[in-house]
Amino acid sequence: VTTGAATSITQTTATAAGTITATGCTAISAYGIEYSTTTGFPPGTGIQVPSSNLSGGNFSSALTGLTASTPYFYRAYATNGGGTAYGAEQTFVTASPNPTINTTALSAFGNVCINTTAGPNSFTISGANLTTANVTVGALAGFTYSTTAGGTYTASLSLAQPGGTYTQQIFVRFTPTLVQSYNGNIPVGGGGVAAPVNVAASGAGVNAAPTVTTGAASAITQITATAAGTISSIGCSAVTAYGIEYSLINGFLNGTGTPVASSNLAGGNFSSALSGLIPST
Repeated sequence: VTTGAATSITQTTATAAGTITATGCTAISAYGIEYSTTTGFPPGTGIQVPSSNLSGGNFSSALTGLTASTPYFYRAYATNGGGTAYGAEQTFVTASPNPTINTTALSAFGNVCINTTAGPNSFTISGANLTTANVTVGALAGFTYSTTAGGTYTASLSLAQPGGTYTQQIFVRFTPTLVQSYNGNIPVGGGGVAAPVNVAASGAGVNAAPTVTTGAASAITQITATAAGTISSIGCSAVTAYGIEYSLINGFLNGTGTPVASSNLAGGNFSSALSGLIPST
């Protein structure tokens, strides 16, 4: 008997071949492949996988339950009334597990004033069974990345890693330049992974106006009064004007009253002195 090649090798299976070149003096009663993870294992001490597909002297056995990334040693055997014969030892290595990359979620940035920077928020890359190819973090408009919170941020990353298991935290900043949504996916790939993993990124550029509340009127006379206001948020740019507008019309439209500018803003609070009013009105 001679030992043939191993084919159809996966992480956990393989097919090993053999050939009976002479049946000997009696009929063949058993034949197949025996294998072991020990090189030079004594004939007859391996795991035997009988075969039943003999044709033209050739046969094969399907080996199953193997361990990934492992060398296996095997030989063909055949038995008749005169005993069991063995072929020469051959070897193969099972396939390595497929490289994988997983990521944690990236927190949403929400509404951010245009031409300002928010963050960093972060996500973590976890790789297994990677090749030594660089792990990459792809570009997404409005977002930049670094491997440290206070480091240099760039539009993409190419990270050297030794292969196998790999973990890296990625810090993300968001800098919108337009009033629009920047929602999208950050592609993370490399390391031998067949297809990139997408990390959802969410944020919007805004150019918000100030938030202001109207306070009480005080020091009211026949023709004067003091009306107050509070700026609770300046919005996305510096406040250039503030004050009180008033009218004789209940429910008057914003911007249609008489404006009285103020210049006494302190701690967000201000007031305007209204004069030239009509008594009992």
